[in-house]
Amino acid sequence: MTGTDTGVGKTLVFAYLVLVLGFLVLTLSNFIPLVYFGALVSLSMVGGLIGDLVLLPLLLILLALLGLLVRSFPGPGDLEIVELAVDRPVHVVTDHIHRAPDGTWSAQGLSLVEDPRGAAASFTLQAREPELTGAGLDVSGLDPRDAALLALGLDAMRRALEAATDSGTREDKIHALNLDYAGRGLEPREAQRLLLSSPAERARIPALDFVRAKAHAALNEGLARQLLEPQLNVVTYGKEASRQRVGQGGSLRIGRYGFVVRELARGGRRDYRLVLSYDRVPSLLGLKTILPDVFQRAFRFRRSRQRVVS
Repeated sequence: MTGTDTGVGKTLVFAYLVLVLGFLVLTLSNFIPLVYFGALVSLSMVGGLIGDLVLLPLLLILLALLGLLVRSFPGPGDLEIVELAVDRPVHVVTDHIHRAPDGTWSAQGLSLVEDPRGAAASFTLQAREPELTGAGLDVSGLDPRDAALLALGLDAMRRALEAATDSGTREDKIHALNLDYAGRGLEPREAQRLLLSSPAERARIPALDFVRAKAHAALNEGLARQLLEPQLNVVTYGKEASRQRVGQGGSLRIGRYGFVVRELARGGRRDYRLVLSYDRVPSLLGLKTILPDVFQRAFRFRRSRQRVVS
């Protein structure tokens, strides 16, 4: 910027002065509109010169400072990936000096800690093993084909229904199609309620309704995932300690940071990978909270960044 002012800046000043003097000549005219025109144009040229030499450098400096303040990780939209194993709690702490997987050192965001007494939060994937074989049901009078399906898992039941529909006998095809139709007619919430009922409650549930609910779950991938995949439990410590069960799209607060659960899926070096998106990031003067995400991405000159919590 200094080189620009001492080089091009001199030429710019001389060019503006020549233009200003040229338009000021019009103020010597006896025609009043020309006098006003020359004065106003000269005044606007002087204002443009001040803007180029003073306001523009100040604006560039301000934008550079904003870029430096919001460029650091984490920022809104940046991602933290927590790798989880089933039934093995993972403890994290905020704003501790740690070495990231890329070899850099960081003192902001999440990092792992072994001792839960010094943790800000703990993540636990709790395995779910719902009883889906119909324990507690009164199966007397139940069709043998329905009774056989009760002993199967959801995947095995889906394959059995598909096999009966494709290559079974006429009676088997009719039975499979009727069960498919009846199962799809159930609401997912009602099917989930029937399948997760206790053995004592199942004594009052018709066995055929349970079979239909199980067929619905076998053919509904989303419901099967809800029933079988582990649940994520999060415990936070400190003044705002809490215990909650979160899923995709849920929000949570860890220390001074706010997160949104972007994804919980199989993968990574362990059983599952939890992707947390920063939603609230305290910063100097609150810039990372005040400035819209679009402006912050522009000032950072980078897209959202992700890193594995280590």
